[in-house]
Amino acid sequence: MEKLTMKYDELISKSLTELCNPLPYMITKVYDQIDKDEAGNDVSVKYAEYIDLGVCPASYSCALKELLSSDSGRTEDTTYNKMRLGEYIEISVSYRSMNSDNLAVLLNNFSDEYVTVCYFDPKKNSYRIDEFYLGETSVPLYNGKLGFWDSFSLTLSQRKADTYEVLKEASQSGETLDTEEV
Repeated sequence: MEKLTMKYDELISKSLTELCNPLPYMITKVYDQIDKDEAGNDVSVKYAEYIDLGVCPASYSCALKELLSSDSGRTEDTTYNKMRLGEYIEISVSYRSMNSDNLAVLLNNFSDEYVTVCYFDPKKNSYRIDEFYLGETSVPLYNGKLGFWDSFSLTLSQRKADTYEVLKEASQSGETLDTEEV
């Protein structure tokens, strides 16, 4: 499998209609390189080495999950206090009718403990690059007569959640916050 290189900004600026794939790339390395601008000056440019996953998923679901404080929950007066610390993305992807070669490519690419992928974020309406860990995978039913696997599904969870700075500052100062303000 061939590794490709592209400027980081160009990689994430592609549109969903251009790529037609919500999970197009696995990023293997991001690095800075000195290039020349139009005037001949040295400028630092971020590049990404990536692997084109090549196979478009049959289904793609991008869920926004919340991280709640252990202090969250119902009080004795039945009021629910939601102490949100942050949120993270969970992506569920499934592929259908895949031959063994394509399945091997996907399984090998998602075999590391953490993977960096370029994915389409519907909330931002753009592509993002982030680090994920692999949750459950499923590869049921091989049809030897046709030479295809019935399907392949996986769940990716964002490794580092986006935190709410207001909550962090308040908890460090010992303040209590009304959740309506946040």
